[in-house]
Amino acid sequence: MELATCLALLAAACLVQADGPCAANPMCRCRFHDGSRELSEVACSGVPLSLVPELPAGGALVQLDVVGAGLEVLDGDSLRGARAEFLRFASNELQHLDQDVFSSMATLMSLDLSFNELDEVPFVPLQYVRTLDWLNLQNNYITRVDSATTHGWAQAESSLTTLFLGDNELTGLPPYRGGLSPAALRACRKLAWLNLDGNKLSSLEPDTLPASLRTLGASRNLLTSFPAAALEELPDLAWLDLRGNYIDSVPAGAFRTSKHLDRLDLGENVIETLPPTMFNRSLTVRDLNLDYNYVKSLPPQAFGGTNVGRLYLSYNRLGSVDHMAFVGLGHTLEFLDMDHNDLQQVPKALRLLKRLNYLYISYNNISVVARDAFEGFAASLRALSLAGNFLRRIPREALADCRSLTYFNIAYNKIDVVSAEDLEWAESLDTLFLQSNHLTTLAATTFKKTPLLRELSLSFNKLTKFDPGTFTDISKNLQSLELSFSLESERFLDDILKPLKYLQWLSLDNNNFGKLNSNVLYSFGKLQYLDLEYSRLDSIPPELFNGDIHEHLRDLRLSHNNIETIESDSFSSMNSLQTVVLVDNRLKSIATHAFDSLQNVITIDMSENMIGSIAPRSFYNLPKVLHLNLQGNSLNELSLSVFYNVSSVSAPVSLNVSRNNISQLYPGDTGSAVHMHSLDFSHNKVAEVPVNFLQRFADSMRRLHMGHNLVRALNQAAFGTLGVLEVLTLEGNRVSEVSKDAFRGLESLQVLVASANAIEQLQAQQFSCLRRLRVVDLSRNRIRSLPRDVFAGTRLERLDLSGNDVVAMPGGALGPVAATLRRLDLSGNRLEHLDASMFPAASRLSRLDLARNRLTALPDDVFAGLGRLVRLDLGGNSLRGDLPRVLRPLRRLRRLGLAAAGLREAPRLPLPALVALDLSGNLLQDLPGDRVRELARLQELSLAGNRLPSVPAGAWPHLPVLRVLALSANPIKASTLL
Repeated sequence: MELATCLALLAAACLVQADGPCAANPMCRCRFHDGSRELSEVACSGVPLSLVPELPAGGALVQLDVVGAGLEVLDGDSLRGARAEFLRFASNELQHLDQDVFSSMATLMSLDLSFNELDEVPFVPLQYVRTLDWLNLQNNYITRVDSATTHGWAQAESSLTTLFLGDNELTGLPPYRGGLSPAALRACRKLAWLNLDGNKLSSLEPDTLPASLRTLGASRNLLTSFPAAALEELPDLAWLDLRGNYIDSVPAGAFRTSKHLDRLDLGENVIETLPPTMFNRSLTVRDLNLDYNYVKSLPPQAFGGTNVGRLYLSYNRLGSVDHMAFVGLGHTLEFLDMDHNDLQQVPKALRLLKRLNYLYISYNNISVVARDAFEGFAASLRALSLAGNFLRRIPREALADCRSLTYFNIAYNKIDVVSAEDLEWAESLDTLFLQSNHLTTLAATTFKKTPLLRELSLSFNKLTKFDPGTFTDISKNLQSLELSFSLESERFLDDILKPLKYLQWLSLDNNNFGKLNSNVLYSFGKLQYLDLEYSRLDSIPPELFNGDIHEHLRDLRLSHNNIETIESDSFSSMNSLQTVVLVDNRLKSIATHAFDSLQNVITIDMSENMIGSIAPRSFYNLPKVLHLNLQGNSLNELSLSVFYNVSSVSAPVSLNVSRNNISQLYPGDTGSAVHMHSLDFSHNKVAEVPVNFLQRFADSMRRLHMGHNLVRALNQAAFGTLGVLEVLTLEGNRVSEVSKDAFRGLESLQVLVASANAIEQLQAQQFSCLRRLRVVDLSRNRIRSLPRDVFAGTRLERLDLSGNDVVAMPGGALGPVAATLRRLDLSGNRLEHLDASMFPAASRLSRLDLARNRLTALPDDVFAGLGRLVRLDLGGNSLRGDLPRVLRPLRRLRRLGLAAAGLREAPRLPLPALVALDLSGNLLQDLPGDRVRELARLQELSLAGNRLPSVPAGAWPHLPVLRVLALSANPIKASTLL
């Protein structure tokens, strides 16, 4: 996953640097080759799509990202004629790829199909690709990696170096039988990285893995033994991850010839004992991870011959360590993690180690540290954690020679005093964690011996007494101080903290200050982050934050206090400030110039307060603010006069005022134009579309959310001319009347949600002015029929009419969008009849939902023109007729819903591609094997709520990859599945 994560971040970076909106779809972002208008990158992350945006044929496209879009099918037209080097279709709902979808992608190098719903490796579509280097099929439902075709891995055998197959449904890998086995993974002779994590592999057998592997991940499988024989065939293997299996032992002898690994991870297995001299000196390993096992003791020479450099033994049950346990590691072991075990003392075995730099022995049962505990490696030790033990004092005698220690964590112990003598050794210390002890007093000389201390945590103590000079000795270097949940005094310690002039990070949350004087923060001229949350503050004193002093402050946290108002100039001219968080206070009003001249502020969050009034020009000269959150307050109205010189063309603001009591929105004097990217005033009391208010953002607003208000009608040009608006949500209003020209002026609109209203009728050519309209949700209205040309002129891809009163299939209305429509939801209507003549207008559908209608008899040819369907739901109808004949044309169908369909017998379904079948809520008393004989790819089956007297065992031999079975609410008396 590391590489996948890196690529995701890279794609996100590309998105940020993109030149601008794409011509084909302005919700996507495009980059162009230097000095030309030729496309280089297209990024459509998070854009709802059922079709890939149109790409120029033959163009030299470098990267295409369509991530989180909801794509179900990549058909032959998706990428026709286009060329690209990197394709990302991650986090969609892909179930089918046409065989020629990559026919123009001969130079494709990287393909990401992760987090989809594929149940097989797309061998046939990939037959056209000869340069594929990186393939990600993570998080699908793939059950096998061989192929029934002759293609197999042959097309990638000389190019593929990285393959991710993690989190699928693999139970085994096919063996390689020489040149006649292109189906076997071993045929990929250049494969260096193979990820098989999160499958159901019970073993890794010889002749299944490419000999070229350098990295192999097989974590979270069902392995019960160390796969030595298979690994013997991998001479170049460097990284091996077997974490999260059921391996119960580490081999005493494993390999015939010596091997070296950079990393071996056996964590989260069920290993209870370690053999002396594991692997019989046949394996050396740089990083060895055995954490989260059940090891109780370490025998003599347990790691002899391994030359381990970093060893992870945390979260075991270690209670004893033989004093010879680390023999052989004296000059190799540099990092040792023994956190969360049952050790009573620092093991004497550690004294054999001479080069140890990092020792973590937190959360054991150690109450005393012997004077000579670290003597073997005192000079080399750089980091030490003794947190979560039972120490009552810092073990200064043991640390006396640890003069190079830079990181020391002794938090969560029982220490009640820290003196200068306790830190006599700490001349190089950079980081000291003392939180969650029993400290009450800090003396003037406490940190005298730590001149280089840069980070200090004293949180979760009960500090009642500070000497005025407590922090004087570390004032020149201390950059981070945490005092959360630690101060018993209600007085801010300005005199104590005053010397810390170079402090950059200060956490003072969860204390009881109540009130602050204006000058208490004046010493902190270098401060970048300040946390005063949960501190009972009732106000922000004038000049508490001063732009001349706090010129570096970037992040200010004041949430969960008792602040009632933001006065003028509370945050004035703080040019570095980027984030101000005031969530969940008692704010009732915001004064004029409360946020004044914050040249770099990006986020202001005042949600979940009681704000009832905002004075004009409260937000003054904020050119870069991107997020202004005021949701969950008590506003009755909002005027744009609260803004003055806010936002810019390059930095439009997103304003959220949802969940208030707003009934009116007014335009007002804003100085320069306010550029609004997104406005959310949903869950308010607005009774009509505030067109004059909205018109102020005609050139910038891309998203408008006004659901759950009191709007009853959409009149002519109801929204003015919001020429760049892309998403409009109107759900949960009271709209019953929609003028023919209600949406005129919204020529860029792509997504319209008007669900849960009272719309009974749409007008002819209702949406003809919306040339880019792709997604329409009209569910839960009162619509009975659609005019024939209602969608004429649009590019409709998804239409939701569920929960209406539709009585006939709206075939005529769908005719104008036959080439683009992919999803149609007509569930919960009053359809009584279907025939084949109704569907030619929707012949390219990939998803059709007809559940909960009044359908009974289905003509044999009703779905004859819907051969591209991958999802069909007919549940909740009283179906009669020959279902096998009716469904036979749907050879691509992957998911079928027949719940509550009145079935007394399970139909024999001729659907070889089916992976999910819902037969719940019927009257079935059995599921004979011959009824599922053609469903060999079925993975999900629901038989819940039927009349099964026993588990239908005869079906299972025909369902070899079934992984989800629901049998609840049946009168089953026998529990066996056999």
